[in-house]
Amino acid sequence: MLGLVTAGLILTQAQLLAHTLASAATGAAATALRGTLLALLIVVIARAGAVHAGEVTALRGAAAIKARLRSRLAGQRTGRPG
Repeated sequence: MLGLVTAGLILTQAQLLAHTLASAATGAAATALRGTLLALLIVVIARAGAVHAGEVTALRGAAAIKARLRSRLAGQRTGRPG
């Protein structure tokens, strides 16, 4: 699910960036782009949050797997089930 959110944010960021650059290239004033730039900032912050959440989830999953593997290995070495 987090991957879909991140993909949607990437597409939204690309669309907003393209709109901003196209508008600026045609001579739009910075004040006219204020809303688009604010939306772009919000999307960038949301993407950073989504990436951080993905990293935290991956680290927690890896830690749980390592703990299970260590437990199984210790059980095999001592003759007790892990």
